[in-house]
Order: sequence, then C-alpha cells, then structure tokens
Amino acid sequence: KIYVIICNVNLLKIKRRLIVKFKEKDLNESRDNLIVFLIGAFLGMIIFIAIYGVSVLNPCYDDWIFNKNGDIVQHYIGWQYFRKSDWHFPLGLIDGLSDDGAFSCVYTDSIPIFAIFFKIFSPILPSTFQYIGLWEFFSFIFQGGISSIIIFN
Repeated sequence: KIYVIICNVNLLKIKRRLIVKFKEKDLNESRDNLIVFLIGAFLGMIIFIAIYGVSVLNPCYDDWIFNKNGDIVQHYIGWQYFRKSDWHFPLGLIDGLSDDGAFSCVYTDSIPIFAIFFKIFSPILPSTFQYIGLWEFFSFIFQGGISSIIIFN
C-alpha cells in the first residue's frame, strides 16, 4: 500500500509539472501570436492608407464613394435609404427603394450590423454620414493580423 501511495504521489508531481510546462508553452505561444497579429495588423493599416488615404475614415466625407465605380455606391445608397426608412421587423428592412415593397439591407450589401447600429444614432448623425471607410479600415487590419497568424503557424 505504501508503494502505491508513493507511485500516486510521484504521478501527481509529474502531472503538475507537465501542466505547468503546457501552460508556459501556451502562454508563450499566445504572446507570440499576439505579436505576429499586431505586426500583420499594422501592415494591413499601412496598406489601407497607401490605397485609400486617411480621408475616407472621416465619416462626413462621402465624395470618395461617388468617385468610385461599382458596388460601393450601391452600399452607400442602400445605407441612406435604410437610414430614412421606418423601423420594421425583421430588422434591416428598407422601404421606398423598390416598387416591390420592403426588402432587407442585406441585398444592398450595406453591412447590416453597422447599418442597424448606426440607424439607432441616425437622428444625431450628420446627413452625409458614411461608415464604409471605417469598415474597410477594420477589414484591412483584421485581414493582415489573422493572415499573419495563419502564415506564422
């Protein structure tokens, strides 16, 4: 019986040492991943500024949207109509944009999570408010950060 107790105590000591080693390893890996993420996020931010500049981050500046061709104008127009329409259920319905009645802002690619959030504050926001520049800025940051973690690992 004494031999079994000694073996169990030794196994517990070994188990504790392994757990401590794994925790230290996880801590070091998470610290490394954080550093790699921050470097990639910084590079994503630099690339965004090189492509778009910093003026697109101004929520009152929407001229850059109309100077571009393609879908970005559709996103902004969808946001403007959604902002002016009444609240409906399910959330995100736009009325007045089509003859067929209300439809979801998902179909205008107006980034529904931002559209719903900013519609709450719409009465106090300026009439030319846009969040597309902010959305693209965060997209570049997270794409750079997460991609660098994937490449690192």
